[in-house]
Amino acid sequence: MSVKVMSAVWELDLPQNQKLVLLAFADHADDDGVCYPSVGRVAWKTGVSERQVQRIVKKLRAAGLVVLLRNAQGGRGNAAVYQVQPQKGVKLSPFAGMGDMGDILSESKGCHLEQERVSSGNKKGDIAMSPESSENHQTEPSEKPFCAERSNTDHSAQQGSPPAPPAVIELPLNDRSQHAVLPESVAEWKHLYPAVDVMQELRNMRGWLLANKQKRKTRRGIERFINAWLAKRQDKAGTEGMNAGRKGDRRKTGGAYHSGDPARTYDREPDLVVNVS
Repeated sequence: MSVKVMSAVWELDLPQNQKLVLLAFADHADDDGVCYPSVGRVAWKTGVSERQVQRIVKKLRAAGLVVLLRNAQGGRGNAAVYQVQPQKGVKLSPFAGMGDMGDILSESKGCHLEQERVSSGNKKGDIAMSPESSENHQTEPSEKPFCAERSNTDHSAQQGSPPAPPAVIELPLNDRSQHAVLPESVAEWKHLYPAVDVMQELRNMRGWLLANKQKRKTRRGIERFINAWLAKRQDKAGTEGMNAGRKGDRRKTGGAYHSGDPARTYDREPDLVVNVS
């Protein structure tokens, strides 16, 4: 998964389904935009039919946003290879609304201007009027600026924010640091790869990285390594389930095996069947 390519796709002005499919391609792409997802996996991620995915890919290729680098040649590992090119698309117009942050900045600016006017007024009074005793210069508590009170309240609220959740496991990187895997990432992978025991596979990854120090990943590439590992396990679990289902369909009837049609009958009893060599 390339954050760089996905960020560029988010900024494109595209219809909803086209942007969704292009985001699915970008989720499989490297930083150069090269990817090779299957039509079935893109349909599973986006929630649209495989036929609709094929039509949308044709539109994206016609717009130059997706380029076919190699056709599918059949067989495992020979899928079609694409390159996502978000720079060929039309970007969205800049977001104009500032929302609450803009209101806070404008109010803060107004507080500073009000404080500057109060300070300048005090200076002019000191020049025009004769000095008075220090008792007359005491500030009443009610004259404390409201902005200062609100600032103190905001700081106290920020100090009381809850700490970040602990990592469920750490994966060693090539720079001898550790990549912390957070609970929300594990929950997301469990949703994306339902046939995989995500926690066990994360332990397997840690063991593999500890044993293969020369093949440890960078901080940039560790997320792609995790997703590729889990996707491979998901595909393997699906293939094993299909093979097990095919073996279970074979049932023995009257001493002979057939492919699973319960209504199928035989003309002769099993003991009358004679093998002719």
